[in-house]
Amino acid sequence: MEDRTALLQQVQDAARTEIDAFEKSGSGGLAVPFFKMLKDLTYEGYFTSEKVGKEVLRFDPIPGSYQGCIPLEDVGRLWTI
Repeated sequence: MEDRTALLQQVQDAARTEIDAFEKSGSGGLAVPFFKMLKDLTYEGYFTSEKVGKEVLRFDPIPGSYQGCIPLEDVGRLWTI
């Protein structure tokens, strides 16, 4: 597990270095390293899945009033839309 974590950290650091170099060059266009894109899509796939929406996050299909700033302890878990 530690070896895997170290490897993923190295890949992430290399992707961050590549992004920083691209931003400093001032080149136009969108260049995203593969690892960053893979990581972002993995997060999106996880947090928008039905299983996570029902079992990990909270879901209220008919929401009540909007309370934008309440402590997490009052809610218990993160909410999904």
